[in-house]
Amino acid sequence: MLSAYCEKSWATPDRDQVERLTYDAADACVRISVLKKDRIPENVPLLILDATADQNLVEKVVGPVAFEQIDIEQKAVVTQVYDHTGSNTWWNEYPKRVDELVLVLNEWVTYGETPLCVSHKDLADTLLAREDLNDRVKVLNFGGLRGSNAAENCSVVFITGRNQLPPPAIDQKARALFWDEGDELKHEETNGDLPKELRGYLLSERYQGQQAGVQVRTFSDPRIEKLHAQEREAETIQAIARLRLVHSPYVKRVFLLGNLPIEMPVDRLVTWGELMPDRLEKELLDKRNLPITALGIVKMRPDITDNNDTAKKMLRRSSVTDIRTLAAVLPDLASATILVATFKAGDGRRTEHKHLFLLEPASAEHDVVVGSIPSKSEIEEILVEGWGQVEGLEIGFWGRG
Repeated sequence: MLSAYCEKSWATPDRDQVERLTYDAADACVRISVLKKDRIPENVPLLILDATADQNLVEKVVGPVAFEQIDIEQKAVVTQVYDHTGSNTWWNEYPKRVDELVLVLNEWVTYGETPLCVSHKDLADTLLAREDLNDRVKVLNFGGLRGSNAAENCSVVFITGRNQLPPPAIDQKARALFWDEGDELKHEETNGDLPKELRGYLLSERYQGQQAGVQVRTFSDPRIEKLHAQEREAETIQAIARLRLVHSPYVKRVFLLGNLPIEMPVDRLVTWGELMPDRLEKELLDKRNLPITALGIVKMRPDITDNNDTAKKMLRRSSVTDIRTLAAVLPDLASATILVATFKAGDGRRTEHKHLFLLEPASAEHDVVVGSIPSKSEIEEILVEGWGQVEGLEIGFWGRG
């Protein structure tokens, strides 16, 4: 009976494959893929506004449309990680990464910013349950952000990964849309990983470096891949759009913590290690000052290490001596107010050393930061306590002398 019904109602002429019916061996059931009919009468004018709409997909749902693309400028500086996917498993199985994310989010609050974090639901629930996450941090999950204006006053967004349905779920939707097209759909033979395709990043004029790309899991059928992109890449664009970047009175910051290329120009590509604070960066953020020579660490911060060779290795691996890399972690105000103290000290022959000092915020209410930069006498007092005596002390903003 089912076979006869399929021949009359579900099959496409001159085709043996019945696209809209599939057998799910895991659940021992037949799945039917059918596009729901819209509730809008055909004689009613329809206007669709969508920043990530695909004309072919829209027309499959509502019929022929007059499609017009309006190019806009989004006021944002975009930094993206290229060495990790930011998958749900990658976050869920390593609590240390969540600790690092909380540290960075809280640091942005310290400087008067209002961060937004967008993630999958499990990570969002974990963040919201953290007592050490500042109340000014807003958290949304991919499933609950469309149309929301809750984050329009946020100044920075961290997108932890990507919204991605399992490949079989995308395939089922594609069957409902494209079942009757002349060319049969090409379905992947496995329910596991999709084949890979090299995709390049869209780079901005500010980007400094060579053209870059990454291997991305994609469907081999371009029609199914278009639908896949609506569920994956387009949802990242939708998440960024919560900052309302088009009409923003100032440039905001976007951090993509996954390597998926999207249709938004990237200003800087970094590794996860460059973006998230290492041990020395954490100490700088915590104590608001840090020696950046090996002997200085041994002398003033033996709690970090009392071994000179170990201190040298830590400094080589850290970003604390590179303001450009350090600026990727810190808010703009933080990197603009880093003081560097240069002086000579040491037992016997005195050598030159450097020590960083950060703004010490007292409060960051109503988007106004109230804080203080240590005076020369306060800096000298801190240094003398560690070194015993210092000579030729000079202080300037980092990068300006």
